[in-house]
Amino acid sequence: MRLIPAAILALFVRPTRAENSRLSEIWRCGGGDCPGYEYHPHDGDPEHGAPAGTAFQDLPADWFCPRCGAGKPDFRRMGD
Repeated sequence: MRLIPAAILALFVRPTRAENSRLSEIWRCGGGDCPGYEYHPHDGDPEHGAPAGTAFQDLPADWFCPRCGAGKPDFRRMGD
């Protein structure tokens, strides 16, 4: 059995409307000492294990703000 590389598979698999919505959400850190880091799912955070295209909800529970170290609970979705 041959596996299809993710980059090739992505050309044929289209995200659902809900997935598109999650990938367009911007999340801002609300940590007390944070200069306002924003997480953009389309960009991800590759330096900290989150490749481009990773929705905020899909980040690992132990992911943290790369600027101030705040955890996911300290982030707020922009526009709420």
